[in-house]
Amino acid sequence: APKQHVSDADDKESKPNKEAKPSKAELAQAALAKAEERHKDALKQATDAMDELEDFITKFDKGHDPTKIAEDIQGQTEKAMESDEKDADEVFHKHLANLRNAEAGTSLDGLEAQARKAARDIQQQSRRKEREMRKALEHMSKGKQAEAKGLRREAKKAARASLKAARELEKAQRHAGVKEHVFEGEMDHNEHVSEGMEDRVGDLGDRAADHIERVFGKVEDILDGSSDRIGFAADRRA
Repeated sequence: APKQHVSDADDKESKPNKEAKPSKAELAQAALAKAEERHKDALKQATDAMDELEDFITKFDKGHDPTKIAEDIQGQTEKAMESDEKDADEVFHKHLANLRNAEAGTSLDGLEAQARKAARDIQQQSRRKEREMRKALEHMSKGKQAEAKGLRREAKKAARASLKAARELEKAQRHAGVKEHVFEGEMDHNEHVSEGMEDRVGDLGDRAADHIERVFGKVEDILDGSSDRIGFAADRRA
């Protein structure tokens, strides 16, 4: 069979043409699809952030028993100060022994002064223990308050982002030719949802702060009672 020769012109015609640029309508529809996806993601993030704040409240209530917290604070403080308290107590008892064992006719003024000073040192250790327990309580309380505020801040930010995404969606719907009554109705709904989320975030944030204050207030009352007993025992030695 004779060979067929393909001219350059025929070769060019046989190759596919470059893809045509998308029309304005197609671009608008693509932008609308992206805006819908972004709004959906923003709503999910806002919902997740609120759930996280609510979970914090639930877990805080279940995992923070005031009596247990007070016992832990007191135990940790006593352990940290054990060596200093032991030293002060040993010095005090040493000076008491010196008083008891003083020979007849010996002046007791110096020995009594040393014993009183040792007793005051024990009082100072007692006051230091009270301060350390309060510092530990304050540190724990501030840490939880900061955690709750951070969750509240992120949830509020997410709720506002969902409203911003809703406005971008409305804009995309307008450009894509969606009927006005449709996108306006959706915007009203989305705006109501986002504002409701922000209000709920505020309520949850207030609840978290109240729960933290209530629990650590009870811890403070327990530690106050413990401090009174510690101080009374130290005062008796003085």
